[in-house]
Amino acid sequence: MKKKIQAIWGVPSWTCTGNHSVNVSKYGISENSDQSYVGGTEFVIFYESTFGAVPYFQKYNTSRPLNGGLPQLADLNLHLWLAAQDIVAKIPDENYAGVAVIDIEEWRPLYKLNWGDKKVYQQESMRLVQQQHPGWPDNLIKQRAEKEFDRAAREFFLETLRLGKKLRPLAKWGYYLFPMCNGNIQKSGVGACNRAFQKYNDELLYLYRESTALFPSIYYYNQTNSSENFWNTAAVIDETNRMASSIYPRPSVLVFTKFEYNPYDDWTSFYSPEDLANSIATPMQMSVDGLIFWSTSKKMKQRCEGVAQFVEKYLGPKFAETSVALSNCGVRLCSGRGICFLKKARPTPSVEDFSCDCNKPYYGDHCEYEATQRGLPYPFDYGTTYNLPYYSEYAIQRLAVPWRMNVKPQEPSLRKPGDRVLIRDRCGLLISLKGLWPLSDAEEEPRRWTGSIILNSSELEFPRVEYKLRAHTRRRCRDDVICSHGVGVIKKDDIVVVNYQMPEEAISVTSLTLIVDGSPHDVPLYKEHKADYYWLGYDTRVPTLKELAVVRPAPTSVSPMTSPMTPTPKAVPQGSFARVDSLPVGLKNYLLGCDGLDSVCRLVLPHVKLLFRELAEHPTSSRKFMDLDADHNLGEAFTEEVLRRFHDSNREDFPTTPALFK
Repeated sequence: MKKKIQAIWGVPSWTCTGNHSVNVSKYGISENSDQSYVGGTEFVIFYESTFGAVPYFQKYNTSRPLNGGLPQLADLNLHLWLAAQDIVAKIPDENYAGVAVIDIEEWRPLYKLNWGDKKVYQQESMRLVQQQHPGWPDNLIKQRAEKEFDRAAREFFLETLRLGKKLRPLAKWGYYLFPMCNGNIQKSGVGACNRAFQKYNDELLYLYRESTALFPSIYYYNQTNSSENFWNTAAVIDETNRMASSIYPRPSVLVFTKFEYNPYDDWTSFYSPEDLANSIATPMQMSVDGLIFWSTSKKMKQRCEGVAQFVEKYLGPKFAETSVALSNCGVRLCSGRGICFLKKARPTPSVEDFSCDCNKPYYGDHCEYEATQRGLPYPFDYGTTYNLPYYSEYAIQRLAVPWRMNVKPQEPSLRKPGDRVLIRDRCGLLISLKGLWPLSDAEEEPRRWTGSIILNSSELEFPRVEYKLRAHTRRRCRDDVICSHGVGVIKKDDIVVVNYQMPEEAISVTSLTLIVDGSPHDVPLYKEHKADYYWLGYDTRVPTLKELAVVRPAPTSVSPMTSPMTPTPKAVPQGSFARVDSLPVGLKNYLLGCDGLDSVCRLVLPHVKLLFRELAEHPTSSRKFMDLDADHNLGEAFTEEVLRRFHDSNREDFPTTPALFK
């Protein structure tokens, strides 16, 4: 059975003793040994006021800056030096594997997220730029202020996180309150975080990728509308799962929740039964990894009796009851090999509403199947270059996509023409993303650009997964985005090349997302200006990446000519051309109009027909069949024989020796 959802008691209730002591362990809720934040085994939180040298303005007063006030003015080296001491002091155990939360709430790491009282950080950032450039117009000052704030905030947040991971690598590190969501879900009528907040979280993906845990918050502050609290909770969890699913390896999702509306002013303001279910059952049903119960330490001694009674009567039993219900559901619905979860939250779900989150290596609607993992080593090594099989090498080269890829991912802003990104999806699919290159450079008409995505399932953990390429366009373009093989199912040990085209004017307003088994991946649309040359003809071979990157002069006419890669000139049959824009329209559309793989299949088809014609003339007991069936796998033997014949007949044009057949 899958490990139960974790619950952590983050309430500073160590002052509660005797008859009013708070006992949460009997309900399966973990806690530090003394229910404090220092030296525990489960939970540690670092507040900005006592952690390192975090810059902020005290009570948002610009005359009271601490550590520079703004992230642009912070001393990062000093902060990291002090933060390292704080981490070691609070977590003395180097093998600590609990939760480590960084709580910076004075300002947010995106300029545009600092509204209300936090707008002071925008104003001071603009004032800083104005001092440096007094003659600049307001719009330019604002642009520079946002850029400098975001850059400094990003570095501050990331380096702090990396420090924690370096010092205590087994801990679950992340920032409190992120991902964020708007708090008026029910009023919006959408049932999800609005598009603006989804965009904010997309921009903060760099932070979530560096985190090993995400810590959203689902606090309630009033009892007026439990239905609204339910939908807000569902939206926060759904958005957090969306971000977590786009990252490999997937970070844990641990939700901060409370059980009091306003413990600062009313010690008896405990959650209603409906809101207790919203804060415990709803996130657990939506397959979070854990809950963190939090409360203030203010007047804790006076609150001990009420907290202890509420835990004993309501909170503890509710958590235990939900855990048992999900466990029983996992036994009945998931064959005891997974846990039940809701894809979409429901106030009163039935068993039919649940799906199965299966333990590896099981899969299926009810975890009834078992997958065997084959292919590349696990976990995936991002520093290694892998070779694709020979037949894929040929097909991909015909599409002018290099088959040997440096798979180390880079940030989009740091990519250069020619770079590729290879990511390993959560289901084990290897995805190679290549940028755009022009189909022609004709000046009399707008150019069309093409790109490709290579899906390699050699490491796929399941027999098959669904994928689709989705295009988002901010405004209507003159031409639609064209795509081949953009929707389909990829099976184990398959390789699929997804091609797409778009007019030049559409590049800046179009975004592509590859969705694999529900997990989204952004497809980069950066341009590769030098990769617009194809060589076609009987005397030619497929160019290498290095040769593709060499800019060559365009031909002055469409007369027959020798390929620039042919070592010695020789006669060329009529119809051999050197440039894409010199090809006849029909041939160009066939070869480059998202039909590259089809053309490869057509080249191989004659050899397939010939082999089967020869085999039809022999009985199955003949020597010819015996030779093919030597390894008791006729399918692979047929494939190998066809490819061998194809290679032999095209050895002059494609001199590469096939190193691997599949």
